[in-house]
Amino acid sequence: MKYWCSQLEKNNLVDDSAGTADGAIGQQKERVNPFEQLSSIVLDEIVAKLKRNGIKQTTCKRFPPSYLDDNRPHNFMKFEIRECDLHAVLKINILEYLIIQQLTSLDLSRQSDVEVCRLLEVASARCKNLKSLKLEFTFNFNCFNFFPNFGNLISLDISNSKAGDIWLKSIGTYCIHLRELFVQNCRRVTDCGIKWLFMTSVDKPHEKNFCKSIQILSLLSTSVTKEGIHMALQHCPALTGLIHRTLLNVLTEIAAQLTLDGDLQDIPIYSLSLLTDFIIYKPLFEIHTLKLALNLCPKVTKVKIEFTEFSDDELLCFVSLKTLHELKISKKLRCPKWYRPNITFHGGVGPLLIEIGNSLEILNLSFIAGVSISLITKFCSNLRSLTLNENYNYDDTTLTESLSMNEKTILKKLDHLHLCCAMSTVGISTIFSDPIPSKDLVLLLSSPLISSLSIAGCDTLTDNVIVNSSKLHQFRNLHYLSIEYSDSVTFKGLCVFLEHTGPLKKISLESKFTKEKRDLIEEFTNLVKIQYFQKNLALIVLASFSNMKPNRNVIPKFRDELRWSFDRKDRWGNMFFDVV
Repeated sequence: MKYWCSQLEKNNLVDDSAGTADGAIGQQKERVNPFEQLSSIVLDEIVAKLKRNGIKQTTCKRFPPSYLDDNRPHNFMKFEIRECDLHAVLKINILEYLIIQQLTSLDLSRQSDVEVCRLLEVASARCKNLKSLKLEFTFNFNCFNFFPNFGNLISLDISNSKAGDIWLKSIGTYCIHLRELFVQNCRRVTDCGIKWLFMTSVDKPHEKNFCKSIQILSLLSTSVTKEGIHMALQHCPALTGLIHRTLLNVLTEIAAQLTLDGDLQDIPIYSLSLLTDFIIYKPLFEIHTLKLALNLCPKVTKVKIEFTEFSDDELLCFVSLKTLHELKISKKLRCPKWYRPNITFHGGVGPLLIEIGNSLEILNLSFIAGVSISLITKFCSNLRSLTLNENYNYDDTTLTESLSMNEKTILKKLDHLHLCCAMSTVGISTIFSDPIPSKDLVLLLSSPLISSLSIAGCDTLTDNVIVNSSKLHQFRNLHYLSIEYSDSVTFKGLCVFLEHTGPLKKISLESKFTKEKRDLIEEFTNLVKIQYFQKNLALIVLASFSNMKPNRNVIPKFRDELRWSFDRKDRWGNMFFDVV
């Protein structure tokens, strides 16, 4: 990549100087771009990787790879934007050479005002068949002037930009094939913009809609009100995903009006398949109204509930969603740690899973009391992903007393399993409580198709649990393993995961630093070298210790033999050591 672009720049400089010498300024020789020989698939992948590499080169100095994967802090994005130079790879104008006729996907996020206009001008002239365009964090208001040149766009992302209503008017007029539009965190977008998006003119509201093709519309953190959501539902019947805080409230208002009018024979049916990121306004809800509102959306496949005042009775209204594939139930992100919700497993979640669990493929339960894992495995037999995060008082016997041991089934399709016990902070220390019972751990870990396994703060995870779980499948399909602060696991338990040198690619281990843990990691990494490195197999072992001073002499043997990295700390002062 660097060689090609350096040669291009060199040739361009030669051509420019030659043209100037001949007195023909602006009449340069025809330039050959080697990227024009690539297919659109290869070209799109180069552009995508170029953008990702530009981010990784800077963020990895601040965060270890294990945190970049799936444990980012809540304010990671703000920190990333402030600290990272995302243009480090793009300053030599590589994108100008890559923006050619066959390009179908272009990411101009976080480019400077001058650069984004220049690159959009190039793309509008060359890329008539552009399908996907990203303009996140674009602060040049005049970008909307280029939308008339991108009439074949299918996906457009203008999130966190200076987009206003005039942008949506231009999109609605010219991007008639658009399927996905992301406008979150654009405060200048109002109900007027929604009206312009779906109508050719505000003065002629009965004219033909041009943007009926939109299927995904994200309006989080904009100035759009419930009136705008009403318009979107009315004028865009193809919408499968309308993401806004007031969506469920708008549906209940429609249901309440239908009930008031007594017109329940001809109720509108929407194509919505997503119900996520909504806020529950308690005074507006009645059980029968909520049930009718959910009946307006019979095709919903994904529900994400962030509860505060949500009750078990209201949760049970979701039993009408017989095609639900993904369910996430958690408290709101900003709720205090001590908050205990009204939703319980015994009164709400459990009965709901008994009714619709067979259709679920993804289940995420967080901060819920009395979770019964045996009930989940019995009634959610088709699960492919299960996340249990900071629940407390596991195994409510009132729900499982009728289940005999023979009825406790294994999740045979489970692919992803993430378990994290309840956490609390005392001073600078993190304490885990309410561990998952050992018998339930064996039940979950016995799933034969697990490829990604993450367990944090679970003292009931012992060597015996791992050995008993491996008897059925020996973890033959495991690709990624993460064990954090589960101090009952010893060398014997870790060795079980290495019995078959199959698809395992990455092991992440995290705990507080002790001499015993240091010796354990040393012994385990030596075994890894024998079983993997000598057989020329790839396996990454990431070991991290918290509450440890950055002393380069602590583990000198590791530094010499395994190339430990002592120069990286996370934002909380923890040291990270990578075996590569």
